[in-house]
Amino acid sequence: IVTSRFVGIYLLQVEQWIRILSLISDVIKLWVIVQQKWMYLENIFIGSNLQFGEDAKRFDTADKLYGKIMFETSRSSLVKDACTHPGRYDELKSILNLIEKIQKSLNGY
Repeated sequence: IVTSRFVGIYLLQVEQWIRILSLISDVIKLWVIVQQKWMYLENIFIGSNLQFGEDAKRFDTADKLYGKIMFETSRSSLVKDACTHPGRYDELKSILNLIEKIQKSLNGY
């Protein structure tokens, strides 16, 4: 659309939508990765009799952050709102970093 000769007065809107859709795509990709890794760790930490100390605390932090995002998302079913929420990508990235630390630590057990 951007390269169309008919874009004319709509160029700014088209470029804005390209940025929004790109952000949505990036957030969804990251969200899926976080969700898969979180679900794996949830099975280990929730209801487990094993004691993991610091890793359990890290998972609790990741779980609360992820739960907060999921609660906020449940209040609006619009993908655009969920993915373009200010700081959403960074929140998911920090959760992923935390989860990856936990996974590396668990590999040592």
